[in-house]
Amino acid sequence: FQRGSLQEAFNEIQRALRYDSGADEYLALDRRIRNALGKLGPTREEQTEDASKAAEIKMEQIRAQASIWLQRAKKAMEVGDYTGARRHADKVLSAIQYAPIGRWDDIEADAKALRAEANKLHSQQVEANEKQLREEVEDAMKKWKDEIERRRESEIASLIQASSQAFQQERYKDAMDYAQSVLRVDPENEKAQQLTLSSKKLMLDKSRSDYLKAKRERFAGWRQDNEALKVPY
Repeated sequence: FQRGSLQEAFNEIQRALRYDSGADEYLALDRRIRNALGKLGPTREEQTEDASKAAEIKMEQIRAQASIWLQRAKKAMEVGDYTGARRHADKVLSAIQYAPIGRWDDIEADAKALRAEANKLHSQQVEANEKQLREEVEDAMKKWKDEIERRRESEIASLIQASSQAFQQERYKDAMDYAQSVLRVDPENEKAQQLTLSSKKLMLDKSRSDYLKAKRERFAGWRQDNEALKVPY
């Protein structure tokens, strides 16, 4: 049987049953035609209607899920989770992109606006974090340099004190060594320069004085020897 002829037969049987609803022949034929129509499946119109209903159901499901993601994106924005907000907004827009044709203007506009705002605030957040990190690093470096300088100045002060004490005790070689240790780390240190020059001068003066003393003693010994060799008259 063709669907068209079956449908015409079905329509005729329905008209006949309206006039004689108890006729067994008509009722049997009605059952046979209904059974045949059922085996052939739904009509094209019925298939179109079913597909349309399925698409509507699918769209409503997607819209419901997109609404959930949009709410999650808004909550993420409220707590400053801009990465999470962008992720949920992207889910909304992706769902809309592959969803059945329908009106998404409200949800799509909200998702796009929210994603744009999340991108802007995320960039500002990253910039602020980087700035804070730079400031923390600079502050740590300054403290480290200040500590190095403090230790350097303390070491210099100790060496100057040791050099001065050695100088007072006439240990000029030690005084000069301490002062030169200072000059190796601080060539412009005036105290160390003066201690070096003074210690060097006095070392030379002391060496000269010791030399003269030794020569005088030797020469005095020569005179004594000469006196002993003289012949008395």
